[in-house]
Amino acid sequence: YWKKETGSAIPMKQTLINVASDKAADRLRRQRRVAEYTNSEVDPYLEWKETAKRVVSGCMSQPLERIAEYYGEEVAFYFGWLEFYNKWLVAPSIFGFIVFCVQLAEGKMDHPLWLPFITFMAIWSALLLVFWRQRCAELAFNWGTYGIEEEEVQRPQFRGTEVFDDATGEIKKVYATWKRSLIYVGTTPLWMGCAAVIVTIMVSLFSTRDELLEDYYGADDEMANNSTATGGNDNGDDGDTSGDNDAELVGEEDFHDPYFWYLLLMYPILYGLLIPLFTVLFKWCAVWMSDVENHKTQSKYRAHLIVKTFTFNFVTAFSSLYYYAFYTLKDADDAVAEQRAENALIRVGASLIIFLTVCEYWAIILDVYIPQIVINLKIFLRRNRLRKIVTDMNRRYLIDRRTEGAVSRAVSWKDDFKWVGTDNRSRLRFRKLIDEARSPVWEESLMPHYEPFDDYSKSLLQFGYVVCFSTVLPITPIIALLNNLLMIRLDAYKLCRTRARPLAVRASGMGVWANVLQVLTVVGIITGCALTAVTSTRMRTWFPHINRTGLVLIMVVVEHFILFFKYWLQSSMPTVPRSVCRALELERSQQQKRANDNLRRCTFGDQLATQAAVQKSSTPARRGGEKTVTIVEPHEEMMSPNYNPRLSGELVTNRRHRRKPSGDALLSLQALRLASPLQPISPNVIAGDN
Repeated sequence: YWKKETGSAIPMKQTLINVASDKAADRLRRQRRVAEYTNSEVDPYLEWKETAKRVVSGCMSQPLERIAEYYGEEVAFYFGWLEFYNKWLVAPSIFGFIVFCVQLAEGKMDHPLWLPFITFMAIWSALLLVFWRQRCAELAFNWGTYGIEEEEVQRPQFRGTEVFDDATGEIKKVYATWKRSLIYVGTTPLWMGCAAVIVTIMVSLFSTRDELLEDYYGADDEMANNSTATGGNDNGDDGDTSGDNDAELVGEEDFHDPYFWYLLLMYPILYGLLIPLFTVLFKWCAVWMSDVENHKTQSKYRAHLIVKTFTFNFVTAFSSLYYYAFYTLKDADDAVAEQRAENALIRVGASLIIFLTVCEYWAIILDVYIPQIVINLKIFLRRNRLRKIVTDMNRRYLIDRRTEGAVSRAVSWKDDFKWVGTDNRSRLRFRKLIDEARSPVWEESLMPHYEPFDDYSKSLLQFGYVVCFSTVLPITPIIALLNNLLMIRLDAYKLCRTRARPLAVRASGMGVWANVLQVLTVVGIITGCALTAVTSTRMRTWFPHINRTGLVLIMVVVEHFILFFKYWLQSSMPTVPRSVCRALELERSQQQKRANDNLRRCTFGDQLATQAAVQKSSTPARRGGEKTVTIVEPHEEMMSPNYNPRLSGELVTNRRHRRKPSGDALLSLQALRLASPLQPISPNVIAGDN
């Protein structure tokens, strides 16, 4: 969704969606023409196939060139990341759907394809980063920002002591390092305290759910024991075999009980609704702490703000998942480990699917529709206020006209401007300003400015869900892909309809967010290996004679091997694609060729001027006003490309005969002017005397 504005716009005819539709129509006409010439039948589903291709290309592609031209490269890189990320989600979505079918067939979350799928996701995340770096280089080269570095400018909010810099001769602000260190001592505990508050709220919510689920399992167990006792168990052994841990095993009958789903999903939904509110609250705290830290440059300020904000968001979104994945299994022994692991994986999967659906849709409402409602309300109130002012001015104007003897009729405020007095003229000027204030431009100025900061944060949190917990819920990539197809349209709508147009910022990549991607891939690999060693029972099945400590050590070795492979892959593969390298080499060769041509031209002009000067100096002067040639050193005026020897007096003809200078002299001067703009030379300049 890209709007078509008045004046400056992204024309809809130039977007990739319409380009794809034109290409599809051309393919249809071409294939029908071929079918007519060959007397063959046209595929009846050809139009449906082309429509499907057009829809897919429209969903997966964005008009990045037009976005970069209109909104700037910083915004275009965000939409480029979404486009690239969506295309790369297709492969894990297909593999994840196959694994999910295996889960349904097994009836267990702990599926046999656990280890192959987690290995695939680790390699996928490493390759995604490598090819995304190449894509960034390609986009930056196409937009002319390749290799550009953001100029370090002092922030206007920076506070410090003004001192004189002897090196530059300017006055600059300096802030003592020990003062900022003291501020870090104060903000770091506050930062950790905010994270502790999030964890406390999460633990209280989900521990309450665990207690309710234990009561639910206890009631079922009591009913089962009563039915066993009523049936007349003679041995009395069967009633004691299901202990407390056995009672927590989720059975097939529980999935048909609505109360079980209510207990399982109610608290994750409640916590998911609180996550966007926590995000807004802790972003305010992060902004305040970054302002107090008083960073000198905008890059340092932005880096510290990203670290604080994303850490808050990560703790908020992932604390409950890690709580059920690892903490709830700390007291489980080998006898009930499989049952506890299955219950933990079910709760992690339930929380994950809630975070990917309810939490994201609620965040969309808070980020897109609530601001739009607020803006529309402000515009409505502003229009009413201006309408009342205009109505009151019209009423007063008509009263003044009637009082001064004018015709009693409804006249426009623009009529008879010279007739009214000085007071009325000032009133009319005010009325004109009121009419200008009713322009839509002023209404658009009420909209908040767009920044891709929050959108990057939400997208990378979703990427963290995919790389960390896709093994537990294999349909996570599919849900993420569907959400992104919706989000990429909503972000375009938000940018075009509910936000003021941002100032264009030149950028050559994602900036600090690329480092966040690196951290998330490492965390995803570590999380997957930890889930395999602690939560999953596949390792115990494959290595029954090794205890849990040995399994953990084995997975630590595997995790280090995967990390080593990841970094080897990133270091061995080029960061710049081959096409960009060829274009850069071609550009360098062309620049070198132009420099050599200029140097050759300068050398030729120097030699030509010298030869002409020597030839003329050796020719004797003739009678009849022939000009005499002498050799002088050039001055600064002669080096100018606009140098005119006839106006400067350096080349003077004989006043008696008014003869023009010879062709050799003009040729040498033209060669001198051709050579002088390129590099300073010291040829002999031709001058004439009487």
